[in-house]
Amino acid sequence: MREKEYRYASAARTGLLFLKGVPGVAFGDRVLIRDQQGRKRNGQVILSSEEAVMVQVFEGTADLNLDDTWVRFLDEPLEMPLSPEVLGRIFNGIGKPLDDRPPIISRLRRNVNGQPVNPNVINLRPNSLFCRKISSIHHHLKESEMNSVPAVPTTDQAVLPKII
Repeated sequence: MREKEYRYASAARTGLLFLKGVPGVAFGDRVLIRDQQGRKRNGQVILSSEEAVMVQVFEGTADLNLDDTWVRFLDEPLEMPLSPEVLGRIFNGIGKPLDDRPPIISRLRRNVNGQPVNPNVINLRPNSLFCRKISSIHHHLKESEMNSVPAVPTTDQAVLPKII
């Protein structure tokens, strides 16, 4: 689907915007909403079916007039630029700086939702499994009660590889 704009939102409730009859919209797609006063709000598709689309509006749906609301599906995920200048900065949930410093300019952009993990492809098991009791619990227990504390299984290596 190419970038499309629709003007018929069917309902808006508590930060959610509902549309009917919007074909070709994918889960996680970025959405730009323009209200009756020309202000732009950001959103993301959180439910998509043949009958309806549900959009989470990050700036909220308060005072949205459904007759004068334009919804543009951008056919791209919500992404954030990445560079070493990101370190030590403060951003909002959609990647805009909140620390009164300029925005990050970078060609490298990554989906804020991260990479999908397919459990059928990544079927790794830890090399070794060992059990140990929780020492903070033992500190407060009597010697006779320690035998009734269940063992907590932990691993000495990460189960899934880091996905960058």
